[in-house]
Amino acid sequence: MTRPKRMLFAAIVAVLVLGFIEGSARLAYRALYERPYAGAELGDFAMDAAFRPHEVRGPDVVGLHVVHPYLGFVARSSPASDAAHGFFDSFPPEDPAPPDSFSVLLTGGSVALQVSNKLRQALAQRLGDRAGQPVRVRMFKGALGGYKQPQQLMTFNYLLVLGARFDLVINLDGYNEIALSYADNVMRGVHPVYPRHWQFRIHNLLDSESLSRRGEVAFLRARNRSREAWARESPLASSALVGLFLTRSFLETERRIADVIAATESADRGSLSFEAAGPPHHIESAAEAISAATALWKQSSLQMHRLAAANGIRYVHVLQPNQYFAGTKPLSARERRDFFRPRSPSAQATKAAYPLLLRAGDALRRSGVAWVDASRMFQDDSMTRYSDWCCHLSPQAVTMLANLIADAALADPEHGAPLPHVAR
Repeated sequence: MTRPKRMLFAAIVAVLVLGFIEGSARLAYRALYERPYAGAELGDFAMDAAFRPHEVRGPDVVGLHVVHPYLGFVARSSPASDAAHGFFDSFPPEDPAPPDSFSVLLTGGSVALQVSNKLRQALAQRLGDRAGQPVRVRMFKGALGGYKQPQQLMTFNYLLVLGARFDLVINLDGYNEIALSYADNVMRGVHPVYPRHWQFRIHNLLDSESLSRRGEVAFLRARNRSREAWARESPLASSALVGLFLTRSFLETERRIADVIAATESADRGSLSFEAAGPPHHIESAAEAISAATALWKQSSLQMHRLAAANGIRYVHVLQPNQYFAGTKPLSARERRDFFRPRSPSAQATKAAYPLLLRAGDALRRSGVAWVDASRMFQDDSMTRYSDWCCHLSPQAVTMLANLIADAALADPEHGAPLPHVAR
């Protein structure tokens, strides 16, 4: 065999061996992580509940926010969020809306944020169809992950005081008011009316060990963000063999983050000051906590309705769906395996509370509130509609919920006819 032929043969063998190794790596990756390998999707492991090593915890969430004197907390500083008073939007809501636009305020927690873009599109489509021409919907996202009543009420009032004007206010909530009030506040000795994880936001702010642990979490998160950027940009990351090592390092860092967060929570527990815990609440059982949270949810919505009516604004309150409300969805195999933890305190509180929320919602409706029950929207749907063990939705479910809300928000509650477009 001549030298060129030997070199060609060696090259062919090398390609076959590398192809076999790469193919085996892709099979191994799929077996380990139940998904095909894609380097650009490395960061999804931090969001997918099936691979997150911990539920979102107080000290971790606190790092995403800054304390606000009226709203409890808002997003950390950025050029966009600063202009939007710490919310994830790009304009000051008090600026006058463009002529002939339809101005909307959306309040709630992370599910409201998740649905916001699709909801704006759905509203614009319906208003445009009605007007026979495109209608601009200016939606301000006055929602943040972890927000619970009365933060939505306070946000609405705060923006009105600043001079903001809205045609429509949509409040999408229900889960946070129960689950977070109980698991993150009452169980930790904090008054349920206070913002989520309030004790971590103001307690032991100058404690060096606590600051050190928070610094380590920030460092580890920065390391994983660098891995994500490299996986998106480097040609080497297209190899599943490289991806196996990269993903393992990414997940090991996530587990270390979980351990540091757990140590932070443990160290921060103990006797809480009045600033951290709020006034005595005398809640001694889960049933009492759920009853108090439901009453707070109802009263906050009623006050939002009254505030909107006094300012000539339409207010619509939507109860979000949740997988722990028994009988409201036949869970898919993946939902039951990855997105369902019925023994967690938040899940148990949610299961017990949703029937109470329905009764409170009926009372709101009798008081004149445009209250919409979306909790049963998946009652006959066996597809995977949830994306984690808390409350968040799949992309398809986000679109479905956005369409439901848009239809309800633009309908006359008394006659079922669409509301007219508000021309400025």
